[in-house]
Amino acid sequence: MMLLSNYLEGVPCGNHPILKTQNYTCAPLLVLYCNTEGFLEPLAIQLFSNKKEQNPVFTPKDPPNAWLLAKMFFNSANGQIQQLNEHLLFTHMVTEPFAIALRRRVSRNHPLFRFMFTHLQHIIAVDSYARGVMISTGGTIDRVMSTGGGGHLELMKRGFKKWSIEDFDVPKCLAKREYGYRDDSLLYWAVIKKYVRRIVELYYKSDQDVANDSELQDFMEESKKFGFSYADDDKLPSKLEKKTELIHLLTGIIFMSSVQHAAEGNPMFDIYGNPPAHPVLLRQPAPTNKEKVSMEDIMNTLPDQDLMCAQMAVSHTLSTPPADEVFLGEFPMKLFTEESAIKILEEFTQDVKDIGKKINERNKSWKVPYEYLLPENVPARIDM
Repeated sequence: MMLLSNYLEGVPCGNHPILKTQNYTCAPLLVLYCNTEGFLEPLAIQLFSNKKEQNPVFTPKDPPNAWLLAKMFFNSANGQIQQLNEHLLFTHMVTEPFAIALRRRVSRNHPLFRFMFTHLQHIIAVDSYARGVMISTGGTIDRVMSTGGGGHLELMKRGFKKWSIEDFDVPKCLAKREYGYRDDSLLYWAVIKKYVRRIVELYYKSDQDVANDSELQDFMEESKKFGFSYADDDKLPSKLEKKTELIHLLTGIIFMSSVQHAAEGNPMFDIYGNPPAHPVLLRQPAPTNKEKVSMEDIMNTLPDQDLMCAQMAVSHTLSTPPADEVFLGEFPMKLFTEESAIKILEEFTQDVKDIGKKINERNKSWKVPYEYLLPENVPARIDM
């Protein structure tokens, strides 16, 4: 298996606002293999995807310091993409426009509002905070990540440009992935899609009902016009004409707001809470010579103690749910009063509980259990 981080090709690294030094990252290539116990292990790392000279391939047989530093650079590059694109962009930012349009263009008693509000309740507030504190000039990302200072925005723009509503097709996106994340995600996708389909079919008897729903069409038009200006024109429709299209869209929004966000956020402290292993800020350029890497080079490349503590604090905060969290399958607001709709919600709650039983049973036979997507760890919405 080969992993690429060439999204970072040409993405600038800023000067640190406190240390007044240059930040560094790279656009590496990683080759992995699956050992006999089912674990992925790194075979080789090349730190630049487009350089022909002074671009060695690092392997476990190299001097220990060189291999260690190569792994640190790959993990750092992967952290830029995972935190900024996979997490912030593809769960937070692509669902927020729908939350805004829902409030502006859909009446409170409309089935679409009552159905989606639970899953989009707090995303506007969360993202407003992120823009003001996290990704703004002088914000948290400028202080703790190598691409801070503008590169982080360039990276997100590139990702948004490539985003498409087809990215909501989770089974298709997961077809080539393996292990717990894929298996558990597909279980959730199936029950969320069933839940959405039954609600849509309850309130929309035909495709014509979808096409004639003026509030739904206003919702789509506003989401596209004001929320996806960076995406190509053909990536999100401005109109929905079929029930299948509506089911696909709503399933994707709910999945991204719940399961996918949990998959990105829950492991955050387990990964980034150890900054020497997964530093998201590096202070020296990537090595170009295997034989000349010392422990002093490694220490000079890592963030200082204060910045490591900042990385730990941010990752802990972002992976800790609030005390009043609402989890997937819970409906404390009672937005539906119709018995037929309430029955669908109750069955969805049971379906989610059944997923938990399957995951727990599967984990009994795994040396390292995958627990991040247990129902008690999957919020119904983005709160952090």
